[in-house]
Amino acid sequence: MPDFNLTDDDIQKLKRRFDLFQKEREIIHKLLNDYIVDYRQYSGRAAERYEYLREKYISQSPNLSHLIFNDGNILWSLNDIAIVLGRHLTSIIRTFDKIEITEGYCAKLIALRETVKAKNGHNIPVYHKEIFDLIIDFYEYEYLLRFSEPRRGDKDNAPDIDEIKRFWTYLKDFYNYNNYILEQQKHLPDIPPMNLKDILSLIWQKVFNIKIGTVCSVIFAVCFELVRRFLGINLWFAVIPFVISILCVFLIHKRKFKPDILSDIASGALLFTLLWISASLSVERFQYEPKKTEPKIYLNPVNYNEKLYFTINSNIVPNEYLYRISPDEKFSSTGFLPQINHDNGKYYPDLTIKNNKTDGIINLELKYLDDDKESKIWKFSFDIPAEKFKLDKKFILDYSKEAWLNVVPFFNYGENEQRIYAGITAVELNIILRTNESKNSVESIVYGINKDFPDTKINLLQTLEELKEKWWTPDEFLRTEENDIDFVSSYLIFKDGSSSDIRISKKIIE
Repeated sequence: MPDFNLTDDDIQKLKRRFDLFQKEREIIHKLLNDYIVDYRQYSGRAAERYEYLREKYISQSPNLSHLIFNDGNILWSLNDIAIVLGRHLTSIIRTFDKIEITEGYCAKLIALRETVKAKNGHNIPVYHKEIFDLIIDFYEYEYLLRFSEPRRGDKDNAPDIDEIKRFWTYLKDFYNYNNYILEQQKHLPDIPPMNLKDILSLIWQKVFNIKIGTVCSVIFAVCFELVRRFLGINLWFAVIPFVISILCVFLIHKRKFKPDILSDIASGALLFTLLWISASLSVERFQYEPKKTEPKIYLNPVNYNEKLYFTINSNIVPNEYLYRISPDEKFSSTGFLPQINHDNGKYYPDLTIKNNKTDGIINLELKYLDDDKESKIWKFSFDIPAEKFKLDKKFILDYSKEAWLNVVPFFNYGENEQRIYAGITAVELNIILRTNESKNSVESIVYGINKDFPDTKINLLQTLEELKEKWWTPDEFLRTEENDIDFVSSYLIFKDGSSSDIRISKKIIE
């Protein structure tokens, strides 16, 4: 059983941070395929595509993004990396600069980098998708260094970096094997083998996976044709996959071969067995009366070009939705989507209710048509300014975890392109504070120079007006050549009197 020379408090902090890194890594991997699909499916102009991707993935990048397709591989530009990570382009560039001068990471970065020519003839760097894991690994590395070498506090009592890395490696090994939650204790157990319940749970989760279902469907069709020709092997096609499933469970428990491959095989065999038994038992005399679904309909407000639209959320798919805003008006159709419902051969109904009203209370009445029969009427009421404020505030808070004010040091370049701190430091507004959502919901910013608790308040709209004159540095809040800014703390005060969390931006000149 491993033992770590760390305090209980250090272990808990590292575990919480580790879980956060894993969640962020999972979110990024889920976004990659969606981002590529949206990029390739968009049929408009490049500028329109950029605006669409920036709005959907909450981008802070000021330039057009451009994925590169090379020999069947998709390569990522710095702009696209910034969009997926929810970071400002300058933040990504600073991260890459630090990776290039860090031993052990520079070689990995170069291995993932390729150079292509842009339309203007200049060479630009692009990266393979593994760059996202490398960036997260580097963020973890920076966090462990800060944990062992705190800027403030007693550095002599800080935990040893080698012990921290050993504990971090143990967390990764434990997470990658079976993704269990660690026991809340200082002395952590050795990684145990998966028990029967865990193995069956792993296999069952993969039974309805699209990849497993597709492969199983092909095998099922081939076996079905064989049974038509050789009726005597019908029973074997149910027994053999079941035996394979049991064998895979045994091998996983004994830690033989790779558990992910064995679980894929076991889940496919189990799905085949279930389908085969179901097909064998199904006969015409079994007639099932479909259970009627009780319709449930909700409306969700959404922001659309400074207007408040509503999306319909329902557990049914009718032929058409009808709505009206006033009892004196006739019901209007929400329209139809270009996709066809193959169950009835008709176009799917549009789920968006457009609204041009910008103030006051809106009362909506909604019904639907299904097989030319009208449903009952659902009634909804919304306070437009209150709903818009809630959406704008949520957008600001969910945008990213970067500081509201960022410390930006200036550098000169000496011999061999070595960066030298110029002694000049600027404080810049986060680009999110320039959006309409921020102007509509944020009243002021409270900040503090080299203070953990901000104490200076400024009005946001007034500050934005003053910054209009600085067209060359439109986000630069202040600048000093005294080298007296180490970090800036800040938080937002919203127009309803609530406030955001305090976020800190540190000056990094390494």
